[in-house]
Amino acid sequence: MSHPIGFIYLISYAVLISFISVFTRQINGLSIQTIAFIRALLAIVFILTVIFSKKEWRVFRLQYTGRTLVSSISYCVMTVLFIGAFMHTTVANTIFLTYIAPCISVIYSKFFLDESIPTKSLSNLTFSILGLFLIAGFQSLSLESELLLGNLMALGAGVSYAVMMISSKPLTNKVSNIYVTFWQQIFTVILLFPLASINSATPIIENAFPLLGLGIFCTGLAYLFFTQGMRLLSTTQALIITSLEPIVAIGVAALLLNELPTPLALLGIVFVLFGAFQIALPDQLFTNLPTPNVLSKALSSNEMMSDTL
Repeated sequence: MSHPIGFIYLISYAVLISFISVFTRQINGLSIQTIAFIRALLAIVFILTVIFSKKEWRVFRLQYTGRTLVSSISYCVMTVLFIGAFMHTTVANTIFLTYIAPCISVIYSKFFLDESIPTKSLSNLTFSILGLFLIAGFQSLSLESELLLGNLMALGAGVSYAVMMISSKPLTNKVSNIYVTFWQQIFTVILLFPLASINSATPIIENAFPLLGLGIFCTGLAYLFFTQGMRLLSTTQALIITSLEPIVAIGVAALLLNELPTPLALLGIVFVLFGAFQIALPDQLFTNLPTPNVLSKALSSNEMMSDTL
């Protein structure tokens, strides 16, 4: 059963994560692996402050090793490929190829996580996918050879994102969201340490502001929200709600990067918002409404009371 606060957590995640493109474009002189490594390192520092403030000491004990490893490694791969995609292909390609791939998680959740997928969810997922296609702009999607590496990175990021969602869902039902986020960042640091090239502190100091933004807000805080939202919602619901992220990213790009959306992108935003709000709207809102028969009986009883008075 979904919890309304879960939608708030995932919407907050979508807002924070949408700033990745802004911060990434401000970073110069650092490789993709180094950016991802520093991002995870800063996220660990932030999460440690949360752990000590909440006294969540059991987070430090590795549990459910297999699932934790799959969730963490897929997160690490997604992080590197997502950052790389922004650097090697168009934003339109990155958005479409990254966010279309997690639809795999819906099929997986049906057959392997034993999650029922109501017709309502499937129809709203269709609206969201169509909206993402319009947001990316089919005329902007390019398969030119010089963009091939970035396109493959974006697609790989999407597949990794799906694997991360699939593996994190059962994990969040057994452990805290802080545990999942903490170990994702720990394994990311371990895996990227041999690949990170930090020859001097100068580029880090020069890029301090965007790196802090990536590490603290777009990673530490964002993924605490994400894993908590995953705990409270189904995989299908989480997928549809997180599809709001490109919309927020478009708004951020329009305000900070002066990249205005096309009319088709605006239409796509309407489709995604429709799918997201439909899935977030509780069915009880309609099932608890009085039927016409109940209303007529209530009116007749009121008339009878007025006659007796």
